[in-house]
Amino acid sequence: MDKKNEDKEIIKNIIIRSVKKYRLKDPFYVNVIIESDIISIYIKGILSKIGEVLFYKKEIELIKKVWRNIKDVFIKEIINEIDLEVGYSCALISEVSDFENDSRTIILRRQRLD
Repeated sequence: MDKKNEDKEIIKNIIIRSVKKYRLKDPFYVNVIIESDIISIYIKGILSKIGEVLFYKKEIELIKKVWRNIKDVFIKEIINEIDLEVGYSCALISEVSDFENDSRTIILRRQRLD
């Protein structure tokens, strides 16, 4: 396996662990794309059981409010883990949550440390 694919696999495992920490189960799907200095992460299966109940009760604004309160910590944890395990210093470019489709896309800019 080449370095790029190895890094993608490590980042995918970081995402799975991070989502599981908040959701209490693995996401359904995680895709990581590394192109030049951009890391794109797509996650399907982000809602916890409580989030799913709130979604079915049409309480999307409450789900968004909860996410706004944990987003910074969640993203910071991911960035720190990528730095420790892969050696990339990253900054958040964009994060888009699509609660209706139970998904999230995170775009990071990276700088290789080695």
